[in-house]
Amino acid sequence: MDNQEEFLFVGQFCSSPYISKFTHEEVMKEFVFLHKLVTEGIKTGEIQEFSPELTISMFYQGSRAVVNLILNSDVPKDKDELIENGFQIIWRGLTKK
Repeated sequence: MDNQEEFLFVGQFCSSPYISKFTHEEVMKEFVFLHKLVTEGIKTGEIQEFSPELTISMFYQGSRAVVNLILNSDVPKDKDELIENGFQIIWRGLTKK
């Protein structure tokens, strides 16, 4: 939650129809580490065998939902608890049991 504006900007940027495919791909190079991390998790059996792109997308959208809930509502819960609960929901859906 320290970089709310950046988080929201990246989401808006990636969804913009005005950004060329080349520009989008250039920005996404900054997230190569995440693709490698997910791929390694799949190889080691920690993460279910979904496509890395789908896994990253689901993780991002779930994270975005938590951020939007915190920023746009008067939820009386502790923000740290919401972040942790949101992460657990996503993580449990991705990991092998």
